[in-house]
Amino acid sequence: MPERKVQMPTPEEDAAINCAIAADPDTFKLNEFQIKQLKLLAVKGHAGRFCNDNVVTPVL
Repeated sequence: MPERKVQMPTPEEDAAINCAIAADPDTFKLNEFQIKQLKLLAVKGHAGRFCNDNVVTPVL
């Protein structure tokens, strides 16, 4: 199997990426609790949405 190679962005590209992220109103920084919860989900093998006990009623 070929080895994966990841090309990291240059400092200039990284700055442009971070600037675009900061300008996007839909993005936000995760707090420590949120990061911990995501790490716990990754360890448990869960992926995707958080578990929710609410029943979703389809709208027709």
